[in-house]
Amino acid sequence: MKKIFSIVVFSLLTLSAFSQDNKVIFADTDKANEAKSLGVYHFEFDNSFTVEQIEKVRAYYVEYFKVTTMTTEKGIYVTLKLIDDSETAKRVMQRFFSSLYVQKIDVMGTDVEVMVFIQKFVL
Repeated sequence: MKKIFSIVVFSLLTLSAFSQDNKVIFADTDKANEAKSLGVYHFEFDNSFTVEQIEKVRAYYVEYFKVTTMTTEKGIYVTLKLIDDSETAKRVMQRFFSSLYVQKIDVMGTDVEVMVFIQKFVL
């Protein structure tokens, strides 16, 4: 009985850890076409993220884009600037968000899956 209880508790803890509601807002909704043509995107990450987390993940993608962070009252303002305007670099953005466990991006109050966001607003 203890084993079953332990497995259930562990499963619930694991699910709650992965279901954290990490909020990311696309800050360029009014200038989406401009962001796309310039290859510069702005996001607002909520307080569930740390600059250290973002910097650690950023280090894996320095060949594809430059990431700058600025701490604000609401969280962290992140600017992502593509180094190369290639489709590969744009698709790597999806891995960046996945590495931070971001599943959806808020676009004008609507949660959009990261893959859909990349297809609509980046590619």
